[in-house]
Amino acid sequence: TIEYLEMTPKFTVNLAEPRKYLRINVQLMVEGDKAIEKVRKHFPVLRHNLIMLFSGQSAADLQTMEQREKLREDSLRAVENALEKHAKNSDGLRDLFFTEFLVQ
Repeated sequence: TIEYLEMTPKFTVNLAEPRKYLRINVQLMVEGDKAIEKVRKHFPVLRHNLIMLFSGQSAADLQTMEQREKLREDSLRAVENALEKHAKNSDGLRDLFFTEFLVQ
């Protein structure tokens, strides 16, 4: 079974420049009950890695669809890497989606 796991609460992070922030909602596509349980267990480390990734961005780097797609791909890699490190594998993680994206 495939399930979409929403990483709540939404991410709100300061961007690299002053008074700019990113609000983003992330959903993980995960397949299999064991993988779902593993991903849920490691949500804190996954959130940490994503916060570090998001907060290093600048507003100028998030303007185009291509730039946002690159951030999505980088986010998926960050989650995969965290699962490899802390859960010994990222099996079951199929994709990552942004369901809200606001640069202010």
